[in-house]
Amino acid sequence: MTDIDVTRIPFDQIPQLSRTDADYAQHPERFARWIAHLPSYSAFSAAIDARRSSQVDRNLLVERLRKQYAALGESADHLDGLLNADHFTVTTAHQPVLLTGPLYFIYKICSAIHLADRLNAQHHDSHVHPVFVIGGEDHDFAECNHLNLFGKTFTWETAQTGAVGRMHTDDLMPVLESIREVFGSSPYADALNGVIDEAFQPEWTYGQAMQKFVIRLFAHTPLIVLQMDDPAFKQAFTPVMRAELFDTVSHALISATQAELEEAGYKPQAYLRDINLFYLHDRMRSRIERSEDGLFRIVDSEQVFTPDAMERELSDHPGRFSPNVNLRPVYQETILPNLAYIGGGGEIAYWLERKSQFAHFHVPFPMLIRRNSVLYVNRGMQKLRNELDITVPALFHHPHELISSWVQAHAEHEIDIGEETHALDVAFDAIRDKAMALDPTLANKIEAFKTKTLKGVDDLGKRLVRAEKAQHERTIQKIGKLCDRLFPEQGLQERHDNFMQYYLGQGPDWINRLIETLDPLEPGFIVMEEK
Repeated sequence: MTDIDVTRIPFDQIPQLSRTDADYAQHPERFARWIAHLPSYSAFSAAIDARRSSQVDRNLLVERLRKQYAALGESADHLDGLLNADHFTVTTAHQPVLLTGPLYFIYKICSAIHLADRLNAQHHDSHVHPVFVIGGEDHDFAECNHLNLFGKTFTWETAQTGAVGRMHTDDLMPVLESIREVFGSSPYADALNGVIDEAFQPEWTYGQAMQKFVIRLFAHTPLIVLQMDDPAFKQAFTPVMRAELFDTVSHALISATQAELEEAGYKPQAYLRDINLFYLHDRMRSRIERSEDGLFRIVDSEQVFTPDAMERELSDHPGRFSPNVNLRPVYQETILPNLAYIGGGGEIAYWLERKSQFAHFHVPFPMLIRRNSVLYVNRGMQKLRNELDITVPALFHHPHELISSWVQAHAEHEIDIGEETHALDVAFDAIRDKAMALDPTLANKIEAFKTKTLKGVDDLGKRLVRAEKAQHERTIQKIGKLCDRLFPEQGLQERHDNFMQYYLGQGPDWINRLIETLDPLEPGFIVMEEK
């Protein structure tokens, strides 16, 4: 296993993160009125008690999981523990992004597995299973159809519409072949090709293929992978969907919380609608709206339902209804005996708006835990960072700032004119004060001249820096290379690069190292550097 140095940087020192994200990660107590449990190991006893007092249909959960696993040719014996009233879950979720898409897809899962391991070591009277939920009902294909690997973007183009998880994979196969071509002779190329071959079978939907892919990728761990797009689960969720259709309860509850959060300085997240359900049928996933005449209309279609017809449709075909982002959390927690949800900063921000909605439907609100964020630095980039004498926290600075700081620190000539500029500022103020006693209008002219002069001096200072930079052109190019590799398109690496560029070289050891390191309740943005 590759040796790794781990550094944790406080979230408020990461400029790429939002204020809500950094605040919740470091000061969750500020959000106490909008959460059920502070994110800490000591609070899990209360979370377990809350879940024990509100049972889910465990028989349904295990039956449907077994059916999903059987359809994929997977053993399901380890799922039976969920039938026990003392077995619970910690959950994370994501859309079925192409071969897991950005790195944080993997980081979420590893955080959940680490958390479950820690909880099982601490709570011997219960057992916690890590669960990954495939968000296959999402219809935002542009978010799911691509990945970035070794500096190249691979994109799946298709004419299919509707829920991504329900799409077939016929026109995806050429893209998979293009991806395989860049594997080369990497140590784990054959193993990864084998996982792809197992997962992408022509008779399976894309959602099933990605479920199989994640199951195989984490086969050596206790991870459970669940598809929520299941008519039987929707049947169990029918009372909530009926209330959403006919009473539009979520809008008022969530909007009131959004107003409270906005008053506290935090921006509202997901856009609210009166009905937070989609109609999912015949390759479409379209919003349901109720018009003033009381009829239910399916947006972008000619379908119209009277209230009685809509009631019959819900009763007869619950699988045709799909929660949107405002209702999906309640759906998930209705099905799972869940203690905690692990999500990114954006996810946590919209979950914060939902506590009163959960209370209305008598569903326990889970502990909200900010997933681990990671900057992974391979051995080559670690050597370059050391060569350039750049500290780990400084990596997160904007490239221009990083280059200027480096030039200032390593200049062969004195180029900092801060003292001289300050002396000029003081001198002008002294002259102005003397002039003020004689002629106030003259003092104004001196102030204007001071502003013009100091601007000119500032421009001269910038020219000095540019001249010094010219002396270090090769080094500056190396800094640019470091920034481009670690922050693709000047964004966080975890939101861009795919896991395969590391897995191909290290295989399951790379995932095991992540599971070992990624404790979502240990604060700080993680930098992992290969030695």
